[in-house]
Amino acid sequence: MLRLFQTHASRAARLARFVPSLVDAHCHLLPGVDDGPPAAAAALDLLRALSRAGFRGVVCTPHVMAACPLNSAERLRRVFGAFLPAAGRTAPLSLSLSAEYMLDELFPSLLASPAGLLPWPAPPVLPGSPEPESGSPLLLVELPQSFLPPGWLDTLDAIRAAGFSPVLAHPERYHRLLDRGDFLSLRRGGLLFQGDLGSLAGFYGPAPRLLALALREAGLYSWWASDSHSPSLPAALRRLS
Repeated sequence: MLRLFQTHASRAARLARFVPSLVDAHCHLLPGVDDGPPAAAAALDLLRALSRAGFRGVVCTPHVMAACPLNSAERLRRVFGAFLPAAGRTAPLSLSLSAEYMLDELFPSLLASPAGLLPWPAPPVLPGSPEPESGSPLLLVELPQSFLPPGWLDTLDAIRAAGFSPVLAHPERYHRLLDRGDFLSLRRGGLLFQGDLGSLAGFYGPAPRLLALALREAGLYSWWASDSHSPSLPAALRRLS
């Protein structure tokens, strides 16, 4: 038992270098709502894996996109509430609910009713990292990885006009579309970034890892999170260095 405790403590200490709060602020944990766990049993397996990796809390961020048309805030709240009892019996992690919004053809209609959006309850930023504007709720957004949607920069401005500060998830995974200079320009324009730990660990291959290292060196990331969809990602975090 002591050895297991020491192993867990060492994993948490390694993780805390990237996530000081030990809260995984981007995770596809909820069962049956997107491309994460298909059912509750698989979601509980992922929850156990996150706990073994050293996390103490999770923000559930299911996809909200045209490809998941049923994911209204009301539905996600119902699924989250139904999942909480089993989660509480499985691992001692605190859970909260948000979403990851794709800037696709569905998003403008969602932004037209901003009160229906699920703000992102991010943990404190990394020491020395860019800070959100005071008082503005955060909104976690993503782009397609194969093309830039028409008018996506205008959409970011529209998010700000609606009273939110947009946070772009896993910028390093858009390496086919944008480079380090593009992200520096976006940061100067006020955009905040959340990086994927899996990118640093090489989970997505060499190109996202190299861009993640470059953006990290430039001080562009305010948060790191797992973006886990299955237990394989938390298991890969032992490769972090």
